[in-house]
Parts: sequence; structure tokens; C-alpha cells
Amino acid sequence: MVTYRWSGSRPFPGALMLQTTASSTSCRMFWCAPGSVQRPDLEGGWPDIELYHLRSYYAILDSTASNIRALAAHYVQEIRRVQPQGPYLLGGYCEGARLAFEIAKQLTTRDAQVPILALVELDLPQQDWALPVVRLYFRYLQRVRYHAAQLSALSALRRIVYVIAWIRRCCGRLAPHANPARYLRLANSDRTIRSSPVSVSAEDAHVLEPLKTRALMLYVRGGINGFYRLKRFQKAWRHLCMGGETVRMIDGEAHGTPSWREVAHQVGDFLGRLGYLRTRGKGESLASVRA
Repeated sequence: MVTYRWSGSRPFPGALMLQTTASSTSCRMFWCAPGSVQRPDLEGGWPDIELYHLRSYYAILDSTASNIRALAAHYVQEIRRVQPQGPYLLGGYCEGARLAFEIAKQLTTRDAQVPILALVELDLPQQDWALPVVRLYFRYLQRVRYHAAQLSALSALRRIVYVIAWIRRCCGRLAPHANPARYLRLANSDRTIRSSPVSVSAEDAHVLEPLKTRALMLYVRGGINGFYRLKRFQKAWRHLCMGGETVRMIDGEAHGTPSWREVAHQVGDFLGRLGYLRTRGKGESLASVRA
């Protein structure tokens, strides 16, 4: 199983999801993500929330509509077994955010209440003539920021090796997906299953459908999706999240390295402002406020 290296406990035998924190309150957050790298900061940021991690389909299944819906349907069964009644608080990162959106859609079709979605770095296809140019700009901006951060942490000799590895990659001497940091064995690996990305045809692509929920969207300022700071590209979210949307920018080096502490803070603040969490009062702990 792809989560066998993850710490935590299965809520019941045979469950795919993992419970990573326990709480005396009735507030639960179901978080979808491709790996466990963000867990320590999320768990530390939400100490009074019962947190469940759901492994996304990234690098395991092709991102076709049928695969995403099937995995979401499986998680819906597990979620309702853990928590038979709503409201359900859902969130996710990257492809896990897309999975969380699909889970929310399937829950609402069963008359369950999903008042809040917290989505990190979820990109949306849009029909806009300026979008290709903006995407290209932010893609190269992210690369510059990433390589600058990598080089700043190296000694002079290793900087030379890094640059040589980057040149070899550009010349095709390394695999097209190779990363100079990995070439130098500088990046950590969670040793989960990896697969090469497979292009999905337009007929098989998963399409997000409008949902009556409120969503918080978080994007890295200098990341590949940093253009969502512009209101012009937030219109797609207004169409999808009919309960309202909030777009906030967060710190981080790139799409793959957002500041998870800030993610935890922003999501916790969002839940508190909407009344699903309340700050500690006299002798009180953080608790869920049922709608």
C-alpha cells in the first residue's frame, strides 16, 4: 500500500485513509495530498482538530475522470463511516485539492453538508487569451526562484557541479524530468511509488463542476500559479464555488514547496472566521460549531 510508510492509525481495518491526530472535540478535517511531507506543520497548526490524511492519485493512477471519481467514491464511503453526519471539512494540495473537490461534489449529491473547502495550489483551465503568456512568465519566475534558492545553500564547488548538471539537463544528457538537486542527491524522498506523467485526452479529462460551498484558495506568490493574485483569473473560481471564494497568496519557494506553517495558519483562521472553530476562551478548548 502506498501509505504504508506514513505514521498514523487506520480508523478501521482495511481503510486507505489515516488518522494522524486525535482530539477530544468533534471537529474533523479530511486532507487530500500526494505525500506526507506537509503533515508535521499541519498537525502542529491544528492541534485541536482530528486530522485525517487521504492519499491522492498523483503518481499512482492516471488522472482520468473515471479514476478520480472512483477514488473519490471510495473515500466518500470511508469518510461517512468515520463521520456519518456532516458538516464535512475538506482540503487538499495540488492534485489532492482536485480530489477533495470531487469528494465534496459526491458528498453534496448525497445531501451531505460541505460548507468549506481549503484548496492549495489547484490550477484551473480557463478560456483567456492572456493566460498562456501569464503561465509562461510565472513558470520561468518559479524556476529562477527555485534554482536561486538551491544555489544559495551550496558551497562554491557544489554550485559548479549544480550548474554543470543543469546544463547537461538542458542539452538532453539527463532525463527530461531530471532535477539537478536530485542529481546531486540534495533532495529528500519519501520513497513512494513514482510513475511518468501520462497525457490524458480531452474526452477522459476530469472537469470540476459548480459546487454550493465556500472555498479558500491558497497559492505561492512566486510559484507557477502565482497569477491567481490577479482578479482577472479568479473568475473561474467564482463560477465553481457558488458559496463564495477567498483567494490568498502565501510564502514559498515554488509550487512544490509552499510554507505549510502558513497554510495551517490561513486555513485555521478561515475556519475561525466562518464560525467552525472558535478561539480559546475561559477554560474552553477549540471546538466545532455545528451549522
